[in-house]
Amino acid sequence: MGESSLYHAGELEVQERAQVRRQADELGEMMILPFIPPSASGFISRQRLAVIGTVASEGSVWASCLIGEPGFLSLPDEQTLHIAAPAQEDDPVWKNLSSNSRAGVLILDPGARKRMRVNGSAGLTSTGISVTAEQVFTNCTKYIQRRVPIGSEANPGRRHSFRSQNLSIEQQSWINRADTFFLATFHPEAGADASHRGGMPGFIVANSPNDLAWPDYSGNNMFLSLGNLLTYPRAGLLFVDFERGRTLQLTGEAETIWEPEQFRQFPGAKRLLKFHVNAAIETDSAFVQRWQMVEFSPVNPRIEPV
Repeated sequence: MGESSLYHAGELEVQERAQVRRQADELGEMMILPFIPPSASGFISRQRLAVIGTVASEGSVWASCLIGEPGFLSLPDEQTLHIAAPAQEDDPVWKNLSSNSRAGVLILDPGARKRMRVNGSAGLTSTGISVTAEQVFTNCTKYIQRRVPIGSEANPGRRHSFRSQNLSIEQQSWINRADTFFLATFHPEAGADASHRGGMPGFIVANSPNDLAWPDYSGNNMFLSLGNLLTYPRAGLLFVDFERGRTLQLTGEAETIWEPEQFRQFPGAKRLLKFHVNAAIETDSAFVQRWQMVEFSPVNPRIEPV
């Protein structure tokens, strides 16, 4: 397929640099759909976890966690994904969608190591968020840690959020222990996207109160996230504490490093991402559902925990 339909210029440039241009075209033609296939209905209706990437009026990008019981995600028709979720004033997603309708949704099943992305435009409804699909595709199982739901917290605390411009020592430690996070990116014309990143604990490093770094492992060769970042370097990161019901949302700027000498300390890395934190939101008692860790992904590059 020519350069006019599947990918924008930033994605094409990254694909060329990674020397996977032909593979990206072939994969995109097979995978990317302009609608949600009926076969996905059962998968979507069973899920408890979605991540949505949105953009604030001033241009910052955020990733937000949406969690509910099976059925909170539904498909009224092949173009529409409905997310039944109560509005939370402390989460940027609700204000962001009031000013910018572009949204990217990642639906994740950690237990089955399955994921689906639904990108398009979104609006607020009386019961949650409605997403009109423009780009739909599934991803492989790589780097997804197997977690299974174990019920809900019987006596959850009161939801509480606090903002900062820097990461605390505890937040840096949380990041350095993480085996999973979510990345939201944006392109002014192509829209928003949310993706999953996983590895062994220590694969993402908080180097200071404002600076993170993580390896970019081999993936599906489409480079939607890196292509967006090349054009629009603002991004959002989301860390989910599956055992305690907490979230940590970060917004800032990301840069892709291609020189191997700068990431030799990360086994398996093909590139390195550096991220500068502009703002953080930590939310306690963000959700009542709990997941139990079962096993790390067998394809995670082996590194020593920080």
